[in-house]
Amino acid sequence: MSTRGFGRVIRLGAINFWRNRWLSLASVLVVGITLFIIGVFFIQGVVIQNTTQAIQDKLDISVYFNDDVDEQVITDIQRSIANRPDVKSVEYITKEKAFEIFQSRPSSEKIKSLITPEDNPLPRSLVIRPSSPQDLEQLAKLFEADRYEALVRRVSYQDNKNVIESLVEASTTVKKNGWILTAVAIILSFILIYNTTRIIIVSRADEIEIMRLVGSTESFVRWPFLIEASLYGVFGALGASGALYVFLQYDLASATPLLSIANFLAPDMLSFYVDHLIIIIAVMIAAGVLIATTMSSFAVRRFVKL
Repeated sequence: MSTRGFGRVIRLGAINFWRNRWLSLASVLVVGITLFIIGVFFIQGVVIQNTTQAIQDKLDISVYFNDDVDEQVITDIQRSIANRPDVKSVEYITKEKAFEIFQSRPSSEKIKSLITPEDNPLPRSLVIRPSSPQDLEQLAKLFEADRYEALVRRVSYQDNKNVIESLVEASTTVKKNGWILTAVAIILSFILIYNTTRIIIVSRADEIEIMRLVGSTESFVRWPFLIEASLYGVFGALGASGALYVFLQYDLASATPLLSIANFLAPDMLSFYVDHLIIIIAVMIAAGVLIATTMSSFAVRRFVKL
């Protein structure tokens, strides 16, 4: 197709978009809703992943040993734990190091004066950082076994358990809801755009017949419908981008249980959206055009016969 012919195809597609503006508006809305849902769950997923990773780097368990445990025994345990595939690192905290940490924490001088280098009741410990938050429970149970019962004073896993469980649950919920709503929205988009294109084709049957009689090529007849569908995607993406900003700006997730997530993540989601605004809009436009033209092409291939 020549440049001039392609220009005419684009013009015809734009004219058809305006001529069938109410059907076009319905298609734009459905594509926009689909992209909005995809955008919400994509951003949620990225923010949760980043937040989980940041917290994961700080999550650990501390295993506190009794004072009568020999230093070499603790060193051997450290070496054994460090070789496990589910352990990222193991740090040995001596009494001297524990004293320095205690003194560096914000507290009153009166409390700090209760512990001195000469009179230091703080226990030695191993700070274990797992490869994954899910590994913390398994590592904690390892030190609750009989072989360590006489050596270990306390394991700090319970302090982090609620945080870990909340993150895992939030991540699972977001993924499940995202897949379900995205699938429903895409199915609805397919039904509407397919039928919209079919109605337009049927209503223009005489025009298509005339084009066929005067020798128009197959691409010249079919492409305006795809151009029209691509406009659904472009305007749907722009609408979804604006709606997504409003949704994040005013934290409307808290009023939408199925889309909601922990409130403390809302500012991070908005920051991510603003920081990647151009990329997100470009990706949404590309996705919208792809979704709309793919769905429209099924109807075009079926109902436009030359």
